[in-house]
Amino acid sequence: MNIGRVAYFIYSLITKKNGYFYIGGFPKINNLGDQSLFLAYKKILGQDLIHFQGGRIQTFIAKVFKVEHTKAFLAGGTLINRLGLFSLRDAFKVFNKIYVIGTGVAQNYFWSTQSGFINETSEWMEALKKASYLSVRGPLGKNLLEENGVSEVEIFGDPVITFALPEKRVVTNKKVIGINVGVSKDAAWVSEEVIFKLYYDLVTKLLHSNWEIHWLVVCDSDLQITKKVASETKTEQFIHVFFNDPSKYIQLCQEMCVFIGLKLHSVVLAHCAYTPSIMLEYRPKCLDYMLSIGEDDNCFRLDKINAEQIFARICELFENQDQFIVRLYENINMMKKNQAKQINKLLSS
Repeated sequence: MNIGRVAYFIYSLITKKNGYFYIGGFPKINNLGDQSLFLAYKKILGQDLIHFQGGRIQTFIAKVFKVEHTKAFLAGGTLINRLGLFSLRDAFKVFNKIYVIGTGVAQNYFWSTQSGFINETSEWMEALKKASYLSVRGPLGKNLLEENGVSEVEIFGDPVITFALPEKRVVTNKKVIGINVGVSKDAAWVSEEVIFKLYYDLVTKLLHSNWEIHWLVVCDSDLQITKKVASETKTEQFIHVFFNDPSKYIQLCQEMCVFIGLKLHSVVLAHCAYTPSIMLEYRPKCLDYMLSIGEDDNCFRLDKINAEQIFARICELFENQDQFIVRLYENINMMKKNQAKQINKLLSS
């Protein structure tokens, strides 16, 4: 751990005495998804958050400050069964109770196909059985935990839907589409070359049908491929970059009649504006989220879809906006009520 991180951790312990702890995760980087999750937990829990990454020094400091009775929550994002097991283990050395709400669960049927895969499922299950409450992002995660011997698992949904607007959006006849594309270090169902060609072909079809194209970038590593596709298709006029402000992203999505995204939270945040959206599943976490809110008919695996099929679905969403807006509004707000119920139960215990 570097000196700056240690100093900031101590500063947070001193200045946020009523704060809860946020275990693991990746807040405060140029990634709108991770930043939105951190802000969502603050909103849902109604408290400042202190980021606990673990490690020998941070664990020792936390013990010195005697924070063992403070509520601690495993961070959002797809951590379970993949990232940050050491953070959770170190947290159990400090906190009496740890809660899991909305964390995603990595699926072995995908990650076992990737190079360097290490199966730590049994180690994760052992750790999670110590949690005082366990509620994951979606049904795929719940099923994996239960199949591996973890009981009493709830579904929380994605915490970022807490930013969903209070009112339904209006239908628009203007053909404006928001598009998100990204890279994943080839940890996707298809290669980046295939992703590029798919988007190139899709945008070409959209332009032939007089759609106005807006590119929405949610991670700094995605900017290069976005500019490349936009340049090749001559759609560079509208490239919007969002790394830290979910509210501005949601506001822009209100101007789109349809959205299509690859990165998970590009779509979650579009849903917060109740914009009918297509999720291009680059990893199973995308499907997990879409299943949680009844939108799995708008989720398409990258290795099982082509530009013509996506274009046809875009047209269907455009022509039936009212139907899909109402469905999003009802399902997201039902999930928000369920989240509030779970949180109230935890905070009052």
